[in-house]
Amino acid sequence: MAVPPNAGEETKFLGLKDEERVWREDKAEVAALIMQNFNNIFRTSLPENIEEAVAHVPNLISQEMNDTLISDFTAKEVELALKQMAPLTALGPDGMPPLFFQKYWKVVGPEVTQGVLSCLNLGHILNAINHTFITLIPKGQEQNKICWVKWNSLCHLKGAGGMGLREMRKFNDALLSKQVWRLLEDTSSLFHRVFKAKFFPNGTLLDATLNKRGSYAWQSILKARDIILKGAAWRVGDGKTIKIWRDKWLHEDHHQKIVFPGSAMLAESTVSQAFPSATGSPKMSFSGGEQSQVWQEVWSRHVPRKVQMFAWRALKDSLPSKFKLWKRTMVQDPACEFCSAHTEDIVHALWDCPRIQPAWAKEDWLSPIRKDRVTDFPELWIQISGLSSPKLEVFTTMCWAIWQRRNKLRFNKTVEKIENIEIFARCYLEEFSQSQSQRFNVPRKPPQPIARWLRPTQCHFKVNYDGATFRNSDEAGLGVVIQDNTGQALATLSQKIKYPFSIEATEALAARRAVQFAIELGLREAEFEGDSTTITEALISGSYNQAVFGAIIEDTRSLARIMHSHFFSHVKHSGNVVAHTLARRAQLCSIPVVRMGNVPTDLESFLLHDSSF
Repeated sequence: MAVPPNAGEETKFLGLKDEERVWREDKAEVAALIMQNFNNIFRTSLPENIEEAVAHVPNLISQEMNDTLISDFTAKEVELALKQMAPLTALGPDGMPPLFFQKYWKVVGPEVTQGVLSCLNLGHILNAINHTFITLIPKGQEQNKICWVKWNSLCHLKGAGGMGLREMRKFNDALLSKQVWRLLEDTSSLFHRVFKAKFFPNGTLLDATLNKRGSYAWQSILKARDIILKGAAWRVGDGKTIKIWRDKWLHEDHHQKIVFPGSAMLAESTVSQAFPSATGSPKMSFSGGEQSQVWQEVWSRHVPRKVQMFAWRALKDSLPSKFKLWKRTMVQDPACEFCSAHTEDIVHALWDCPRIQPAWAKEDWLSPIRKDRVTDFPELWIQISGLSSPKLEVFTTMCWAIWQRRNKLRFNKTVEKIENIEIFARCYLEEFSQSQSQRFNVPRKPPQPIARWLRPTQCHFKVNYDGATFRNSDEAGLGVVIQDNTGQALATLSQKIKYPFSIEATEALAARRAVQFAIELGLREAEFEGDSTTITEALISGSYNQAVFGAIIEDTRSLARIMHSHFFSHVKHSGNVVAHTLARRAQLCSIPVVRMGNVPTDLESFLLHDSSF
């Protein structure tokens, strides 16, 4: 029984009557009555006239159809189901696609059929199936297995050994982070004004807090703000507001804070107090590894894409050699099937096996390398990469051909003689090169003219500058050349400095040194030209630059305002050869080297060429 409510009141449920029409108000009794009602609502006992009730219900399932449905599965049905599967999809736990079973059904069919029927008809699952799945679970620190490379590794840049695939979550976070940077950088945009008025009217985006009434877009931006804050660091100017121990102000790759604990008395110390004479940003060491160069060589070779993929897999140690299969307990013996004398790892299968030596013996240029013992394929690749590009392409294609030949032999297929591998590889490369030239033999736009140094048009002097970094040392070089409107060199500068925190910072320091050099020589007007688009655009832009090298940009602009007139322009690298050569030459200079009225002899030809434009 329910009592109807008055205005503004809720409906009140008082109680129920049971089957004997006894009134029940206790909550437990009412709940039991409701459960009993729904349990019995569709239940019946000894119904009468059931035949008459179902007499007019059509019988859609015949006895024959029912017998078919409950009958046992047969071997013919198993084979038919396999043949209906797509040939190259749904890899099994052993990595074999349906195509393998379809082609070799006469060999593997009886055992596969027996296992399938045992599962479907008797409900007995083979223990080996579970054992196989457990074996395939990667364990331990070594994650580069047969061909299942970790997804995180595939998402790395090609220059870092990955495939350059984008991880969608991180890609989405990066796009949102760009919107956060827009809110921080472009304060005059409508986008910034709307969000500031609604979410952080009395501060900045960095001070904003989560608002329960905020939209999904605003909540996403706040999450992306955390990503910006993780990578953001103070750009050191005078250092008066930067706490040494608490703030992030080191421009290192792996850490931005000082990691060792400081004294409690110095907890509030600032950078300016500890380094009163320090200006600019702290120095960061620079080192170029061999790994990035290896991946660049893999993807820049003029070979078919499948050969590049093979080289990538070999360098990632993800080819299914016998040793790899043995480590995964998929084979009993890791020994090479052809020589039976050594364990078949990737180096043995492609380089060391005695059975393939006739292929490498024909390449005389490999003789010095063959004398040395290599432990893994990356070590072999690094030695080969020191040779010319065509030889590296031949080597890569021969390795691919040897691996293909090895796989065919395992499946008892006919193969070429090992002595003919070298001829096959060269013919294969030649055919690929011809097909590529024919494929792209279409009318193209005329090539763009090579950029040259041009005489200044808005003033009498042009100052070209450039920066260079030296990988073998923690140093960089600055180069500056000043020319008049006839192309004659008035002065040149080569100066070595400590490597700053980035290549862009090196270019910015070169621009600042160029302005300083012009002022030191008493020039009142000049056009400053460099080959870095980023730095030139930053110098031309009138807005405040928040990049790490932004303080150098502001300093350069401030120095340039001392002159009566100045201009900043950009030129491609081919039009900035003299300044670039001077910057590279700074590696040999212990002190700044200035030449007045002349240039080094080897640069005179470039200046003579410039004066003709």
